[in-house]
Amino acid sequence: MRKNITRILTIILLIFLILLTASCGLQTRTTQVEKGTEGLYTKIFAGNNNILYEDTTGTINVDVENRGAGEVNHGILVLNVPEQFIEIPRDQQKELLLAGRSIDQPVGEQITYTFNVKIREITSEKKDIPTIISASTCYQYKTTASPTVCIQMPDDSKPECKERTVLLGGQGGPLAITSVETTTIPSEGDMVMPIITIKIQNKGRGIVLEPSTVLNACLSTSEKAQENKALIEAFIDHKGRMLTCNKEKTQGETSIKIDEGTTTITCKYDQGIPKSEGTHTSQIIINLAYGYYDITTQKIVIKKT
Repeated sequence: MRKNITRILTIILLIFLILLTASCGLQTRTTQVEKGTEGLYTKIFAGNNNILYEDTTGTINVDVENRGAGEVNHGILVLNVPEQFIEIPRDQQKELLLAGRSIDQPVGEQITYTFNVKIREITSEKKDIPTIISASTCYQYKTTASPTVCIQMPDDSKPECKERTVLLGGQGGPLAITSVETTTIPSEGDMVMPIITIKIQNKGRGIVLEPSTVLNACLSTSEKAQENKALIEAFIDHKGRMLTCNKEKTQGETSIKIDEGTTTITCKYDQGIPKSEGTHTSQIIINLAYGYYDITTQKIVIKKT
């Protein structure tokens, strides 16, 4: 009898440990998805050890890895070479389609794009010609943050939480929400108005562009990309209560200017919330949509045959 009880207790303990391990693993994977401040990462490989030979055909490979949590389904990659040394056929640009990190896929998608090139004949007396090639990426991206903040009633003498500034790291994208601060002020009747101050920073090495014009930065077009502009939408909780932000409205979202790589925006819930909800914590939902331009360079050598 005692053996059966011991065996049952052992089985229950094993099941508990398995469930605990699984839940911890899921939490770690979920947390890791929306971390970091990278979007697309590129690296260039030319010929053999970045050496190409005159009067031959060769290949230039560009590895592109999505290291963030956003999905890239609207972007292009453009190879730039010194035309006096290298001739590129018509495939100078490639379409970018790369999945980001997710709970089921903790590593973002990586694709190698191959460019076939022709190396021109060297007319000078030099045996080695050092030069630089580059790859430009232009793509639309998104950053999402959902920090937990305190909605404190102004007349609450013993609040269960207190207003404070919540500091944040990266959310898996180059444009990051770095902090969120809440303030609640009295409104009409038995209502209060939550005010949310959000700080945003470009932590990547590239340039933030207005999403609908981002491809213009990589294409030969007369229309220029609008620099340092992004779109934001924010909600006070998961009930869909949208915040109104103090910037220009653009198709339901708010257009914001990223001055010198950073900006601070104030959003409020105009309709207010009843005091009867009391002081409580709430998860603010913040979505950023933007374009991103980045360029990677690589030194190569062209040799006489």
